[in-house]
Amino acid sequence: MYRRIPLSMLSEGFVLASAVHDDSLRMLLGAGVEITTVLMTALYKRGIRDVVVAEKDWQRLTAFSSIGRARKAAPRHAAVQSDLHLSSTLLLDDEVADYTAGDIVPSEDPFSDRVERKGAVSYVREDMDCMVEHHQQSVEQVRGLLEQLNQNQSVSGEAVQAITESSLKRAEKDLDLFVCMGINPNEHSDAYAHAANVATLAVALGVTLGQNEAVLSDLGAGCLVHNAGMTHIDPRVALSPELLSERDFVEITKHPVIATDMLYNNMSRVPLGVRMIVYQMHERCDGSGYPRGRTAESIHPLAKIAAVADAYVALVSKRPYRPAMLPYYAVAKMLEDVKAGLYDATAVRALLHTVSLFPIGSYSELSDGRVAKTIRANGPAYDRPIVEAWDRSRLKDAPTVVDLTDDASPRVVKPLAFLR
Repeated sequence: MYRRIPLSMLSEGFVLASAVHDDSLRMLLGAGVEITTVLMTALYKRGIRDVVVAEKDWQRLTAFSSIGRARKAAPRHAAVQSDLHLSSTLLLDDEVADYTAGDIVPSEDPFSDRVERKGAVSYVREDMDCMVEHHQQSVEQVRGLLEQLNQNQSVSGEAVQAITESSLKRAEKDLDLFVCMGINPNEHSDAYAHAANVATLAVALGVTLGQNEAVLSDLGAGCLVHNAGMTHIDPRVALSPELLSERDFVEITKHPVIATDMLYNNMSRVPLGVRMIVYQMHERCDGSGYPRGRTAESIHPLAKIAAVADAYVALVSKRPYRPAMLPYYAVAKMLEDVKAGLYDATAVRALLHTVSLFPIGSYSELSDGRVAKTIRANGPAYDRPIVEAWDRSRLKDAPTVVDLTDDASPRVVKPLAFLR
């Protein structure tokens, strides 16, 4: 499969996995060729503005950039709970009744102590390619595991957690690049990619919140399998190209119950945190979520983190019934919703510190007139991330890395959609 893209998307240093062609499918550049300024200039002089690349190269090129353009979210459904009760969820309901969830608190031996802090430097192309390949492998592993569950085949809990544990090695090396992979889904992301993206962001939030490796493993594993029950929902509803009616939305509220039961019957040695994520990810702190309308004190801490990750990734993802949101406005929506009581404030604060107010992978205009792409968050300085900046008239040139926390640096004045 091939994709037509603007020539400007080919960045200096990018090594082609496959040949590049023009609109008539005449080869312009061969596989293995490294993109240089000289090559780009030569193509521009020939009047080439768009090229055709292989699917693999398209995925590598689009993996770390936001696709969102919308500024408003779709309307939220009214609060509704599921009337489906199964033996597995009745057992979890008993456990919920016996404890108060409490606040999200740091663990001993936090994983963040092991994370390498990069500072004001661009991503390494080799690391980007490894991250894309690893993410694609994770998506395929999730696909295989969920297909097994849907066929009532036994799945090892360790197999799911192994996917997260492998991801942690990537997060340890470059957390910002890891986050950038997870929060910038492409326009063709499916349910399996969504699960992998949510797991990536949830794990990153867990790192920011001071969780240790064991907790992060549970957090990622729960997110990877949280949508297992959707395949048992009426396809007319699950795959609807339109915003669901309230009546159809009741059908959707069943999927966490079904997924929890699938884990109970077909997966061995599943930690409580994993089961609670699957069961409670769609609950909301004000009681307006599903399947049971739980309020904050009855929602597991890991489910609170997972809920924020899932909601944010959903906002910046394209859906059949709406476009993806511009990341800045997705963060603004999360802040609006936490103020309304939907989400845990600690988890949303972690989102802001992990992705920044102008999220990693998104574009903006600076006060000095340059345009920029956020590449690294700056923690509490959430409105002053580290960016790559270009003169607006020279987007094909190599960018300058700017830490916006420096006193002499410009400031972000507005978010932008995709530059190229």
